[in-house]
Amino acid sequence: MLKKLIVLMVTFLVSMPIHGRQNINWMGDWKVIKKSVVPDIPIIGSLEETSRELQLEFVGDLGDVEVTVTDALGQIVCQETVSTATTSVWSYTLDPSAMGGTVTVTDGENVVYGMLNI
Repeated sequence: MLKKLIVLMVTFLVSMPIHGRQNINWMGDWKVIKKSVVPDIPIIGSLEETSRELQLEFVGDLGDVEVTVTDALGQIVCQETVSTATTSVWSYTLDPSAMGGTVTVTDGENVVYGMLNI
């Protein structure tokens, strides 16, 4: 009986998330002009559950990109131009009203977006 209880507790602890950061699943395409093909979107997005901090990590120099955050009703709550040559990580603390909205990143040719859901 004690062995089953220990196994149950270990299973429960292993299944709990270690941290509250949730990755953003991007939709859209981002074409990188290089000799090699880069199949993945060169932006890693995550959302911290407790602090509601949105963090975008730009993998390489993508030039100047525009980051737009909208709330659930589609209203813009943040719109900023980011120079990825000098800024590899961009962050923004979301207002609770922005939850359920979207984050969009574009360089004028490529557009990717993700949902802000926790």
